[in-house]
Amino acid sequence: PLLPIQILWVNLVTDGLPTLALGVDPVTQDIMKRRPRSPDEPVVTRGRLGLILWQGFVISLCSLTAFCYIYYVEDRWSVGQVFTALGTFDIDRLRAIFTVPTEMREEILAHARSMAFVVLAFSQDFHSYNCRSQTTSLFKLGVFSNRKLIGATSVSIILNMSALYLPFFQGVLKTKPLTAPELAIVLCAASTPFWTMELVKLIRRLTGRNAEQYPQPELAS
Repeated sequence: PLLPIQILWVNLVTDGLPTLALGVDPVTQDIMKRRPRSPDEPVVTRGRLGLILWQGFVISLCSLTAFCYIYYVEDRWSVGQVFTALGTFDIDRLRAIFTVPTEMREEILAHARSMAFVVLAFSQDFHSYNCRSQTTSLFKLGVFSNRKLIGATSVSIILNMSALYLPFFQGVLKTKPLTAPELAIVLCAASTPFWTMELVKLIRRLTGRNAEQYPQPELAS
């Protein structure tokens, strides 16, 4: 649902600075405990590819959910009415919910597109903290241990807020301002990929899925 200029903004402006900051991420304390990589091992292993696809899926789902909420629900229906229609499989009500009046379509589309745009942009900022390690929790690494990343994501957030509220950027990016409750929804949706990945890391630690990265006790001695 995004415009090409909005996708370009996310790729260049939102992703650019955090990517550079990740390049100077401090070395983790357990780096000398890891097994050396096999010369035959591909750069993108099956497990790593799975994580990439999973995280991409979650980010996409959050952005599309935010878009659909604004486009089909917020301005015309309550969430309760939507769930009631789904639960009772009320065809007439569902048809009414998912049919946007022609005279409202352009305005609602711009509003929904802005919501999806900022959720995608902010989720990339949250996701940059996931990228610091695919096995170790951010809270163990230290939230403030990479100050350059904090600075980069802060600048990115300021730029994305400018894209929503400054007239010049609104004209270029075709965005609409969001209300405070909508920004709260943005924060919840955009942070979902981060918390999801933290849960994945926790499950991997509890199930011993990270064990292959470290030597066995007898080898460590």
